[in-house]
Amino acid sequence: MIFKRTLLVLSLVFMAGCSSNYVAQALPKNHPANPKAQLATYAPHRNPLNSELPKKLKQRPKVSQKKSLAEGEGKVIAVVPTSDQIVINHKKIEGFMDAMTMGYKVSSPSLLEGLKPGDQIRFIIDIEGKKLIKIIKQN
Repeated sequence: MIFKRTLLVLSLVFMAGCSSNYVAQALPKNHPANPKAQLATYAPHRNPLNSELPKKLKQRPKVSQKKSLAEGEGKVIAVVPTSDQIVINHKKIEGFMDAMTMGYKVSSPSLLEGLKPGDQIRFIIDIEGKKLIKIIKQN
């Protein structure tokens, strides 16, 4: 009990001593918290690099229509009719991809009929859909 009273007295003395001499200072006129301060004005953003570019580079490039079909040839590695896919080891497909072994979806399961691993084929791929739309077996 004595401890609680002592603690209460000390805390009152401490608070009274801290608050008696403090005086808030006035904010300067240009301080953002001062209600009488003027609002800041900002210049519009300017990209220094953009102003140095030649006019031709500032213009948006014209969008060219990409070729949506590509032709390739290769060797059948596997036929997966359950997922409508074929795995082909193909040569470079000009304007589309380098030579590699890759699986492709087919637009129709009937394209896989009669194909087996080892067959040499030519194919046409829809670049946007990334599906084979035509497969021609070579002899």
